[in-house]
Amino acid sequence: MNLMKRSLILISLFFIAAHFPHLTMGVEKSDKKLWTILVFLNADNNLEEFGYKDVQEMERVGSSDLVNVVVQFDGVNPLGTKRFLVKKTDDSYYQENTFHSPVVEDMPEQDMGDVNVFRDFVTWGMEKYPAEHYAVIMWNHGSGWRKSGTYDKGISFDDTSGNYISTNQLADGIDEILAITGNKIDVFAFDACLMAMLEIADSISGMADYLVASEDLIPGDGFPYFDLLKSFYAREDKSAKNLSIDMVETYGKSYSYGSQGKQNVTLSAVDLSQVEMVKRRLNKFVSAVEESGMDTKTLRKVVFGSQRYFDSDYRDLGDYVQNILSEVVSSKDVSPQNVSKESGVVGAGLNLIKAIQSSVVAKFSSAKFSRSQGLSIYIPYGRWESDWVYSPWHDPTNKTRLRYLNLKFSKTTAWPSHLDLLFPKI
Repeated sequence: MNLMKRSLILISLFFIAAHFPHLTMGVEKSDKKLWTILVFLNADNNLEEFGYKDVQEMERVGSSDLVNVVVQFDGVNPLGTKRFLVKKTDDSYYQENTFHSPVVEDMPEQDMGDVNVFRDFVTWGMEKYPAEHYAVIMWNHGSGWRKSGTYDKGISFDDTSGNYISTNQLADGIDEILAITGNKIDVFAFDACLMAMLEIADSISGMADYLVASEDLIPGDGFPYFDLLKSFYAREDKSAKNLSIDMVETYGKSYSYGSQGKQNVTLSAVDLSQVEMVKRRLNKFVSAVEESGMDTKTLRKVVFGSQRYFDSDYRDLGDYVQNILSEVVSSKDVSPQNVSKESGVVGAGLNLIKAIQSSVVAKFSSAKFSRSQGLSIYIPYGRWESDWVYSPWHDPTNKTRLRYLNLKFSKTTAWPSHLDLLFPKI
């Protein structure tokens, strides 16, 4: 965001506060704590029942002397949006769709698919519940960077409005939050599907310290909030890294015959300060592959055999690189320990794998996703038919390519060039 836009936002906020003081009134500002965890819980869709369940899990632990847990909740019925500080309750739930924490702001229906509503909640939460560290959790459906061939994928789909937040909108919204509050976000987590993409990580790098997200689907039950809060509260060192690790570890355990049964899942915690290194090494790898003259048909077969997810256009980046290396030097040990001994495609690939491993500070993957290394990437494979591949990458009726090229990631890496190599214009 440019300086002029930031200035206009700040001027607008000062004007509102000065001329409409009733709009800035509400719950009194609390004492500063160590952490405030802000949950943007958009249950205005077919996930509503799970939204209530997750709030109930939070209430089994509640906020603590050191940690505020603050939620903005929007469901399907009745219309309306509520903000509340999560309080511990031992009361029994006689109704499924209810919670007991006192509502501190009861608002008219909000469009949770509007990035401005997200921005307003986070800035409000940071103002009312100040802390040394902030975590933000976006709870909803997620679909990576795009949504079908017609729209950008994104996050926070609101069925009442039909709106959602695209990747670039989210990045702009977070940038505005930082400009308004002066606070950084220590941990940004997606309790939503398919968001552990390098494209997503790059879009918020520099504005948050850690990203927690899944390469594949997240079951309806989502994060195990009781397990997570209980584990984090018990820690002596309540660092951002440890919160990220707890998110991953409690999630993995909960779906491995734990509190949430057994399902195939993935979850990664990414140190966003390492994303630039991953991108630099990705660029070198792309250049090395192009200079090597590798056969396009071979590369496509590598894509086909790489770890895939619910959206088959999303492949694990580390596994894809590892498979290319196996094609190049099938008789050698291509482990990262040999990086100093190799050059060309192998050396660049090993360096890239090492960078991915450095950036992913914690990961869990069930057996179905055993080759997952923590970050997926967009490879619009389309369909395989005999010895050729159809891909929408250069389909003139498909605008996905143009939208992808508008991402920060596309503008700062050579990955689109690699996709051109994989799927040349016919």
